[in-house]
Amino acid sequence: MQRNMRLSEYLVWTDDESVFDIKRAENIKHRTRLIVDERPAMLTLFNITKDSLNDIEAHVQRAANRELFAPIFQICSYIRSNCFVKPADLQNQYWDKCSAVITEAVEDYFYDKSSTREEILDIYVALKIFCTNGGFVNYSDESEFLNITVGKYINIFDKIFDAIVLDGTAKISSLYKNKKFNIVDLPAIKTYKNTSITVCTQLNGSLHEFENHHGILETVSALIWNQKPSDEDGLIITTKKQKEKFLAMGLPPRTSIDHFGNITGTNKYADIKFLYIVGIPYLQDNAYKIAYHTFSDDTDMNKEQRSIVINGARKLMDSDYRETADSIIAAELIQAINRVRCRKWEKGDTLHTHIFMLNKDLDVLNLIETSMGGVKITYDKEFYEMLPDEVREKKPVRALDAVLSILSDHKNLFDSNKVSKKKIFESHGITMNLSDVTKAGIWKKPAILQLVSDGKIRVAGKYIEFLE
Repeated sequence: MQRNMRLSEYLVWTDDESVFDIKRAENIKHRTRLIVDERPAMLTLFNITKDSLNDIEAHVQRAANRELFAPIFQICSYIRSNCFVKPADLQNQYWDKCSAVITEAVEDYFYDKSSTREEILDIYVALKIFCTNGGFVNYSDESEFLNITVGKYINIFDKIFDAIVLDGTAKISSLYKNKKFNIVDLPAIKTYKNTSITVCTQLNGSLHEFENHHGILETVSALIWNQKPSDEDGLIITTKKQKEKFLAMGLPPRTSIDHFGNITGTNKYADIKFLYIVGIPYLQDNAYKIAYHTFSDDTDMNKEQRSIVINGARKLMDSDYRETADSIIAAELIQAINRVRCRKWEKGDTLHTHIFMLNKDLDVLNLIETSMGGVKITYDKEFYEMLPDEVREKKPVRALDAVLSILSDHKNLFDSNKVSKKKIFESHGITMNLSDVTKAGIWKKPAILQLVSDGKIRVAGKYIEFLE
């Protein structure tokens, strides 16, 4: 039986492919069954950037054997000339794969610890994955956002595994839709009737939001001062960057702080009654796409790549990618919530626990409610009113984003498959910013034309017809 955090560290593959080994210290024990306590880490992600290409080329050039490292130069050249140039069709996010073949001699060189630093090995692994499995390209004119995302993972479907995964969030996770999983629903040992979650749905908890709206962290600190009894302990779980800002501000009395990525499986906060989740552990969009294809049998890599804003929350347009993202985010939040007092129970119900979070994604909140049977979720008004005026000021949604959101949610908004353009502009109470485009011009935008090309809508005079 293996806990998820040490899983990849202890696995050693054998040549006969009939067993796998668990390595502890210098002892190797042969095993044919793997029981994973909690879901294994989904993926180890790597980003290939301009800097990483420069670094690995500089490294191999010092080895003075250009013929040996020809595959590395070939991969770097392919990426620079194909992935890191502006696409002619303006599709800035897409899947790609390099056909270069890495030789065994190159493999041996990079895995020789005497000749390769760990950061260079990571770049090599990323390039190798790009040639074997491919990766998702994100083109941007800004170098900061220009990259290729690839992922490595433990293939628990491999024939050498007879695997059992214990995952309390399995019933809400779209990752388990694959028919290779046999889902066994064990009886619930507790309900969450004594656990309450208060949510500020006017904020989404993104890094962008914190950077562009000053005063949110200060308001959270004020909320803790006002809400948490002085004789009770509290915990803030946030992102690593916001943790540093909280510490610089100074924490309220008897309040601890930790960050996502550092709380998995820990029990040290199990007696804390008041939890404040400030920020959502979002991954880059391409991470959710890789996760979907890793755990499904879907080999269609040309799915819709773009994202839109739905009810104020940024969402991936493709439903499969969107469900994957929602379930991964919900599972991370549920894990965070169960670090504190509600992980314990008496007579079938949790101990009294109070949680506050920022999250405007109603799909994620619904998954949390489904997973935590009996939990009380209420929507906050007090915290929002405490925020500075510049944070609460309503900003118009970009017109194209608003229209794409409405088109994506048409089944819930309209009773008919044929709707007037006027009704679309007036629907859902969205204030549109039309400063950069006219209403007529929206229907000529590439994102709309792509929906037409994909057979999802038909633009006919004053009407839009939904085809699926």
